[in-house]
Amino acid sequence: MKLKVSEDAAEQKLYELIFYRTIASQMADAIVEKTTLTIEASADKHNLVSTAEVIKFDGFLKIYNFKDIETEDIEEITIPKINIGQILNLNEALANEKMTNPPYRYNEASLVSKLEELGIGRPSTYVPIISTILKRKYVEKKDIVGTEVLLTELKLKNNKISEKEKKDFLGKEKNKFKPTDIGILVTNFLKEHFPNIIDYSFTAKVEENFDEIANGNIKWTKLIKEFYKDFNSKLTHTLQTADKVTGERFLGKHPETNENIYVKIAKYGAVIQIGDFDDEKKDIKPKYQTLPSDYSIETITLEEALKILNADQNGRLLGNDPISGKPIYARIAKYGPVIQIGTYDDKEKPQFVKLLKGMNIDTITLEQALNLTKLPRELGQYNGQKVIADVGRFGPYVKCDNIFASLKANDSPLSIELERAIELIEEKKKKDSEKIIKEFSDDFKIIKDRWGKPTIFYKKKYFKIPKEYKPESLTQNDCLKIIEASK
Repeated sequence: MKLKVSEDAAEQKLYELIFYRTIASQMADAIVEKTTLTIEASADKHNLVSTAEVIKFDGFLKIYNFKDIETEDIEEITIPKINIGQILNLNEALANEKMTNPPYRYNEASLVSKLEELGIGRPSTYVPIISTILKRKYVEKKDIVGTEVLLTELKLKNNKISEKEKKDFLGKEKNKFKPTDIGILVTNFLKEHFPNIIDYSFTAKVEENFDEIANGNIKWTKLIKEFYKDFNSKLTHTLQTADKVTGERFLGKHPETNENIYVKIAKYGAVIQIGDFDDEKKDIKPKYQTLPSDYSIETITLEEALKILNADQNGRLLGNDPISGKPIYARIAKYGPVIQIGTYDDKEKPQFVKLLKGMNIDTITLEQALNLTKLPRELGQYNGQKVIADVGRFGPYVKCDNIFASLKANDSPLSIELERAIELIEEKKKKDSEKIIKEFSDDFKIIKDRWGKPTIFYKKKYFKIPKEYKPESLTQNDCLKIIEASK
């Protein structure tokens, strides 16, 4: 088994996780020595029990600990040397109040373990499964703050009992998958309309059938036919009868305007809706405010929604631009978190710059924001053309002529130099040239698509080539006929 390499840092981490888990599964079990110490209390019928674990042989844990991919570390606790029957004197006793935590959320390692347990997927499919749910924003990776609780600690020492309260966070976790509003809505929709498709046993059975196809015991055409016969009828019925899912919740009325307030999923994410559509007065439409990522449409209250609506609509004020004097804000806009320069009250509309990965509207500083306002950066020239570093809708990139090259995880548009930018541009040109099968002009060519299949690229659109054609022998006229037939 070889370790796959990906340009995406998150995918690369997943490939490493699967690779080392596979190696670990072929190694010997770890040997852990467990010691239980029982102390009888002379004045009470209840015993005191202490348990300790010491790793005697690492086994597969050697790989897990080395790559830091274990879900929970085994904490080594040593018990002092004590003889059976030995009399112990009480120095002090602590009694701590505990509260049961909710079940742990999944991270990459624990989710892979659960998929293995359910018989869903194979090592080669775990990376695309997890990457897909992240890229489609069905889940997000974040720290779970938890709910603050006060716990009591009692201490017995010198025949005196003292009491104090300690603050803790119930359900606090780091770097876990948390379902998003859109993820919850999609799941609920599928459970309602396609319960058998998302059933764990169905998915596991399909995996088994794929293995049978690979072994030549089942014809794939028969399996697909059996599946689509039932699935197609359900799909058609759902398209005809199912309502559009928005997850809309009515929160209450605005205390000042008496307008209805809702939360829902709109085209670009979760929003707060103020007011309703008026069928009689077509010009009266509801207003919308983006719902911050810290809130969910399932749990947000009217009071919280009003607090968001009453906040500065421009976002969090960071300070003023020292050159133009315009205020600079951090806020959530149509396509995500941005820096806003200026306000809608000015004669000119405000300018927007997307935040870089790792930046947060709640923590970004004025200095960082001013650096972002310097984008796009002109790095120099290459082959007589300007080289630009900037951030676009799909992330940071460098551009030269018509070549756009995405930056790698360790690159930043704020600090990248011309030499490094040229490397990325040449790398992108090489990859693009390897995809070209036949080229008629810059916007008319036959290329390999992202899956390696021959495709006609014409005026920024892609057209599938029928199987009866050989891509290498197609002429311009042949391509135009295929394009016309596909319209």
